[in-house]
Amino acid sequence: MSGIARELSGAVVKLKAAAGFRTPVEEKAPVAANEDVAPARAEPTVISASSHLAGSISTADEVYVQGKVEGDVRAASVVVYEGGVVRGDISAEDITIYGAVTGNLIGGNVLLCDGSMVDGEITHTSLRIDAGANFEGSIKRKAAASVVAAE
Repeated sequence: MSGIARELSGAVVKLKAAAGFRTPVEEKAPVAANEDVAPARAEPTVISASSHLAGSISTADEVYVQGKVEGDVRAASVVVYEGGVVRGDISAEDITIYGAVTGNLIGGNVLLCDGSMVDGEITHTSLRIDAGANFEGSIKRKAAASVVAAE
């Protein structure tokens, strides 16, 4: 019986390896500073539907909000999913809202999707508001360089 378990365990390890999963032992060693290797793109920060975060988020990567954030969010890209709530300002190059935001949006490309609810000021270079989106506030169009300077 233990031989079968070992074979199954080995098969699971091979499947995980093929899918890109790594065990802690398989993690790569740190790259020396003088090596010419592009940094790996980090996975997005996900605030899950069952999470409530009180505080601000600042990252150079993407942020996906499925739960509730009470604080500012600053990232390369922010998506607030249906059911997600942000009570604070959002600053990102790309902002997509399916959920609810009470606060200012400062971004390059801003998209308010059908069913979204936004209450605040939007500063953008490109803005799309879908037919079913709910928006209360003001809109300011800025040149691309102005948005980066505002962050």
